[in-house]
Amino acid sequence: MDISTRPSYAMDVSPVDYSSFKRADLGTNSLDVINSMGYTRMTPVQASTIPLFMKHKDVVVEAVTGSGKTLSFVIPILEKLVRREKRLRKNEIGALVISPTRCVLLLWTE
Repeated sequence: MDISTRPSYAMDVSPVDYSSFKRADLGTNSLDVINSMGYTRMTPVQASTIPLFMKHKDVVVEAVTGSGKTLSFVIPILEKLVRREKRLRKNEIGALVISPTRCVLLLWTE
């Protein structure tokens, strides 16, 4: 894709070091859970996407298996749900995750 045809937000990536989860604008509870699971540093995929998700930006990522793509969107989704001022109402959808391939779906269910 030619840079001139990219949406303006695609160029809105600051060179700030987000290698530590503590720098990703996450709440204390989220950081405690992430730390308790043994994660201390973000992968490059997470470092480049979590800050954008937290700023309500759309993100498209293509990366190899094991690169941290799943946590790249799960962490911001959970963080945004926790930060809501009002609880979700009955039958209200808080997030929608679409699994693009059968292979990925099978990985998630293992």
